[in-house]
Amino acid sequence: MVWGLLFFWHHVLLAPTPPTDLASMATMQISIQEVYSRIKTGEDGDFTLRIIRSSGKLKGHEKVFARARYGAPEQVTHTPKGKRDKAAGIRLASVGDHLENGTIPITDLEKRQYKSPLISHIIGYNGRKVIH
Repeated sequence: MVWGLLFFWHHVLLAPTPPTDLASMATMQISIQEVYSRIKTGEDGDFTLRIIRSSGKLKGHEKVFARARYGAPEQVTHTPKGKRDKAAGIRLASVGDHLENGTIPITDLEKRQYKSPLISHIIGYNGRKVIH
């Protein structure tokens, strides 16, 4: 009985956890072409994206989108005060009007904002390091 508990403790409870830091993520890599394909097809649904900012005061700093989705959000009209029983969600608009070369249109679902980061500045996708 004691040996069984020791085996359980050593092999199950002390099992290695998945890597979360950048050095450990180096072994989990994905190409930028695969990332672009997965984002456009919606294969992974909502995704996590890590980029390096390309402009503004925080230029060169890392930005993490914890929950993002491909496309731009549609404008959601407000309902009158008496009819607010339905939760207003985000519907994704067509990206046919996206004209900025070298960028990818995404919606940050946590802040409900449209963003268009440079593809060349993507450094992480769903916990994997992106290789360009």
